[in-house]
Amino acid sequence: MTIGDHPSRRRIVLVFVRYYLPGYKAGGPLRSIANMVEALGDEFDFRIVTLDRDAGDGEPYPDQDVPGWKRVGKACVLYLSPGETRLRRIAAILRETPHDILYLNSFFDPHFTLKPLLARRLGLAPARRCVLAPRGEFSPEALHLKPAKKAAYIRLASLMGLCRDLHWHASSAHEEADIRRVMCGSVRSLQVAIDMPAAASPGPSPHPHREPGQPLRICFLSRISPMKNLDYALDVLAKIDVPVTFDIYGAIEDEACWDRCRKMIAFLPGNVVAAHHGVVPHAEVTGTLARYDLFFLPTRGESYGHAIVEALAAGTPVLISDRTPWQGLAGHGVGWDLPLANPDAFVNAITEIASWPSDRRSEQRQRCLAFAEDHMRSDAVLAATRSLFAEPSPADAVAYHSALAAGWDARYAAGSFARRARFFEREILPRLSEGGTWLDAGCGTGTFARMLAWHGHRVVAVDASAAMLDDAMAKASDHADAIAFRHVDTVERLPFEDGRFDGVVCLSVLEYVDRPLGALRELCRVLRPGGMLVFSVPDRRSALRATQKVLHRIQQPQDRSLAYLSLSRFDATPTEMAAALEACGLTAAVTIAFDPVIPRIFHRLARPSLLYFICTKRAL
Repeated sequence: MTIGDHPSRRRIVLVFVRYYLPGYKAGGPLRSIANMVEALGDEFDFRIVTLDRDAGDGEPYPDQDVPGWKRVGKACVLYLSPGETRLRRIAAILRETPHDILYLNSFFDPHFTLKPLLARRLGLAPARRCVLAPRGEFSPEALHLKPAKKAAYIRLASLMGLCRDLHWHASSAHEEADIRRVMCGSVRSLQVAIDMPAAASPGPSPHPHREPGQPLRICFLSRISPMKNLDYALDVLAKIDVPVTFDIYGAIEDEACWDRCRKMIAFLPGNVVAAHHGVVPHAEVTGTLARYDLFFLPTRGESYGHAIVEALAAGTPVLISDRTPWQGLAGHGVGWDLPLANPDAFVNAITEIASWPSDRRSEQRQRCLAFAEDHMRSDAVLAATRSLFAEPSPADAVAYHSALAAGWDARYAAGSFARRARFFEREILPRLSEGGTWLDAGCGTGTFARMLAWHGHRVVAVDASAAMLDDAMAKASDHADAIAFRHVDTVERLPFEDGRFDGVVCLSVLEYVDRPLGALRELCRVLRPGGMLVFSVPDRRSALRATQKVLHRIQQPQDRSLAYLSLSRFDATPTEMAAALEACGLTAAVTIAFDPVIPRIFHRLARPSLLYFICTKRAL
């Protein structure tokens, strides 16, 4: 392996989701991932692990004879049979599939969420950034279903530390509140990003005209389960006096729920005709919804509600509960969102729309189309979803160190920081050329800049943290003539001409930047030919650093002493750095291993965690 910045490489998002394309029976959770891949698949490299069959099917999809990853649209997909979802297999996939981010599309899924989290927790797989989307599973109504089992699951996951370093994806502010309520104080990182809608269709599907006196055409399109509340819809329709045709579409997920609904259908009044028409393939959803006068979904709760958006995109007004992100629909003239505690309000809405003349119904359909188009083309929705997968910003590292600026210099009075300072004074300073102007790139509170000044060097000290620089300037008053401080955004872009400095020092900085090799090139650029560069990087081979990373994953958020490891993203080996130096036009004169914790006499037993390089820039 060699070091590289890979500026053109797309970030790899590894997704675990129980059902994916070409399936369609699982409804919203599947569509959330499919829409996200369609919208962002050119920017991110999505790799999806899923079952080899659709929801409720006993047989796999066609053409599953050949194992391995398959290209499906803008994603690569690995289809697993039910027998391939053991922990060992899941851990192997996590280890063998390069990825920057792990994305989990459920909280309660035992195979496609629990097992990846267990693999990370047990050290069987790399602990990359993990984003988890509960998809409405934490709503009070959802938790009311099988409450004892879910409460035990949540408690066990918390006790095992599976949720400590998760980044939560909420589909709405309402779901954010649900996540924080259920997970109590363990939520350290949460972002609200509305689920990605499907791409806008090229044009509205035809809507058949309804003659006066013909039945009002209403449809229900969703999975048949207690959460979707089909029995409530049937109870409302039993109170309707106007003629209604009620068509039901969706997979039967809960047989007991469907058995109850079938009995209710049998006792509907003669003016209401209801029937179940099976599952609609996703490609036919918009055209199916467009045939109706009203979409009826009195759901007990939705984190998003893809069918609601699809109905509006078909020009069909919606009648839904007030337990979805879609609020204030009447004000937009596209439907109603009503409280489930008031079934008469649903009866009145259906009676009202049944009495409307054709021109008013046509106006409402146009408003539905416009409303859906505005949502589907929202740049804000796309930007929020994109930011879920954004690389940790260097600004995070700057903010972290800025918060510690007031006490940073005092750390060098004792302990590991004091050993760093003594090491620099005894091992590094005597090897430096005398005099000249030196750059301290990432100077912090100025400890090493002052040491350089004490040894007769003129110093330009730069840092991205204004708080660190303020403290550095206050402590360097005795060296005002020798040290000039300056703020920079990053050491990857320095405001100096080529060959400006006789020497450059850059200590404990490269591990925090976006492009370490790019930063090294920039340091070389501002160094004169024959000048000296001194820098440090963490040694990837260090058992101590590896142990600290494991402890950080286990102990956070209780222990903040290792919090910097969330931001320290780069490490290397001497061989890798030798290749990098060669590419930058640098010659390593000395490489020194150092550890601020492990005494030197034990270095043969335990490899030090830091590598210091003293280099010279080759003449042109």
